[in-house]
Amino acid sequence: MANCLKVGILACFAESPNKMRIKTIVVILIVLAGCASTQTQYEREYRRIWREMIKSEAWANSLAMNTVSSQAEKLPENEAEAIKMAFDAHEDAKDAVDPVSQNPSPYTLFFKDYDTMVSQAYFSILAQAEEADERLELEYRNTEIQAKDPHYPKDEAFDEKRKTIMQRYQAHRKMLEGLKAWDIFSERRSGDLRYFKAENLQEVYAMKLQNQPSDKIVDFLVYKLADLYHFE
Repeated sequence: MANCLKVGILACFAESPNKMRIKTIVVILIVLAGCASTQTQYEREYRRIWREMIKSEAWANSLAMNTVSSQAEKLPENEAEAIKMAFDAHEDAKDAVDPVSQNPSPYTLFFKDYDTMVSQAYFSILAQAEEADERLELEYRNTEIQAKDPHYPKDEAFDEKRKTIMQRYQAHRKMLEGLKAWDIFSERRSGDLRYFKAENLQEVYAMKLQNQPSDKIVDFLVYKLADLYHFE
């Protein structure tokens, strides 16, 4: 077992400044340092929980759509810059305390669709996370009852199991709290939602230009949301 601990962010693979900002809301895991090639029991157990969550047709579709997106042609530089500027103006108008009317841009309808698709993806993965949270909480509470039962046999293996269950439950709860902090319909919603949308803006727009159906793009966004706190 490693001698020191470090706080690990599950979305550590992110490279862009926007995702670095998004990383602040994802689940924080305690991972053992010094043995990068060796999975800890905690990592294995958390991985197992996620595999249970994502064994679904929707998840398989989202993986497929991520492949489609990665193969899509990139937008020309001038169009990429134009849609970025239009997006910023669109979001600024929504966030303004006293919004003023905006002249419609060529992307206005797309932004409306994009907002809808992000919302659908968000609520889809939030529902999955809440369902997993119920299972983890039940497992945690049952283990604590056993720990307090003087007649329940306890040994080193039980103590290790109890520790792992507690860590996994706490990590998942932090992740769920982070997702709920987005509060996407509130005026006080987290700014991380905007960064997520900006990060995936060009890919989604390119997919729309390819006439990809909205439900498939939602699957792709589910995959990207899961990337924030799931690792392989």
